[in-house]
Amino acid sequence: MENRITEDRIKDKIKSEEYQLLGKKTTICLLTTYTGFEIVGTSSCVDAENYNELIGRSLAFESAIRKLYEFEGYLLQQELYNSKKPFQKTHIKINFYCKCGSQVKSDNVKSVNECGDYIYRHTCKNCGEIYYLTKEYPMKDHRKDEFND
Repeated sequence: MENRITEDRIKDKIKSEEYQLLGKKTTICLLTTYTGFEIVGTSSCVDAENYNELIGRSLAFESAIRKLYEFEGYLLQQELYNSKKPFQKTHIKINFYCKCGSQVKSDNVKSVNECGDYIYRHTCKNCGEIYYLTKEYPMKDHRKDEFND
């Protein structure tokens, strides 16, 4: 992944540009990206007699482009950060024993409770007792409707 913002990357995002003269010496440029995001750039001169439409449009466009660079920089930084995050396994290994003394084995059925924690269903192969376990602690639970059995 490239780690810099290029002018082509910025210009490829722009779907349309609109200009408007505000008053007698201020130009507004509205850039709309393909995602629908709108960004405004402005330019102005001190004396209305010095106003030049081409220069005003060019400066307003550059003002909007500079702002777009900031947003694209943020997005690129986030993409780079996400690409470097290590892969996190959600599988956990727990040795748990039933009250009958047999080791309880996972049924490989996983669900998420209302708090966003993973809950794993385990069944004792000896007596058939069902246990629901989170990674924090084992618990006996009767909320079987959370699983698609």
